[in-house]
Formats: sequence, structure tokens, C-alpha cells
Amino acid sequence: MITFTWFAPSAAPLVWWHVAGWYAAVAWGAFILGLFGVGGGAEAAMAKRNGVAGYGTLNCTKPTPKHMCAALMKAKGIPAASQAKLAAFEKATAAAPLADTMAHVLAELAISYNAGFEARCAGLNNKSISQGGRDYSAQEAGLVSMLSTASSLYAGLVNNIENACKVSADPLAAQLRKLWGPGGRAVE
Repeated sequence: MITFTWFAPSAAPLVWWHVAGWYAAVAWGAFILGLFGVGGGAEAAMAKRNGVAGYGTLNCTKPTPKHMCAALMKAKGIPAASQAKLAAFEKATAAAPLADTMAHVLAELAISYNAGFEARCAGLNNKSISQGGRDYSAQEAGLVSMLSTASSLYAGLVNNIENACKVSADPLAAQLRKLWGPGGRAVE
């Protein structure tokens, strides 16, 4: 009976150490090529073709998507018309004694959270603010939380003026209701 060995028919059979030796030689060669980059230059050529700075500097990280600041503000934040009303009310109540009222503080905080959202969202997009090791989803959740807080503060302000100030006999409450305006609109 004729058996096949490495290159030609032979009477000697193929045994297990032939296969083991062949695998060892291939593994050692792959190790040497991978370790020392012998016989290559493919990575350097690929880096040059892709416009990467130099040999061995390929950046294979996943690009971070941009946060859609305007869409988030529209979906989760205080509406634009209400922001204008809020800014006018905060400006009108900035002087004493109205500056010490809960309504003024709520308006001031809602504006502050909105401004903080805008600054953070822009900073994350232009990379002037570090991701801090958090992924895109975590940063997005933080932005949504800032908008939710601003919306909750605004809702608290509306509740304070339209409900608590309505039943109060305090002259400051009457002045706040007047500045807020009829139908829940701040007077500019």
C-alpha cells in the first residue's frame, strides 16, 4: 500500500509527529513575524494610504457621535416661548425684596440649568469638556437629567405662582402674580 507523506508517495506512513512538527514551525514563524514585523511594511503602507501620522499609529477607536443639543432641548427642555417668559420674569424679580422669593429662586435655577445644559452639550461636542471615561449614553443621560431638572423647576415656578400665590394675602405674592401676567405669561 502507498501512503502520501510531505511531497511524494512513499512507503513510510505520515505519523503524528510530522503534523505536530509542521504546526510548531508555522506557529513559531507566525510568532516571529508578529513580534518583529519581519517581511512586512503593510501597516506602514496602510498608515500612509489612510493619512495616519506614522508607523504604528493607527487609531481604531470608535468615533463618538455628536450630541443633538437642539433636538434634546426641544424634546426634553423648557419650550422656547416659555424660556423667554422665564427670562423676563427672572429679570423683573431680580431686585429686592422679590429676589428673596421662592418664585425668583426657581426661575433663576431653571435658567441656570438650561445654561448649564447648553454649555455642557456644546463642550462635549467640541471636546472642550472631557468625557471622563463615560460613554456616549451616560453623557446623554446626564444632559437629559439637566433638562429634566430645568423643566421641573419651571413647573414648580408655574405651580407656585398660579396656585400658592393666588391664595396668599401677602403683598409680594400679588406683585409676583402681576409680574407673571395674565394667563401665565410674564410681563416683559
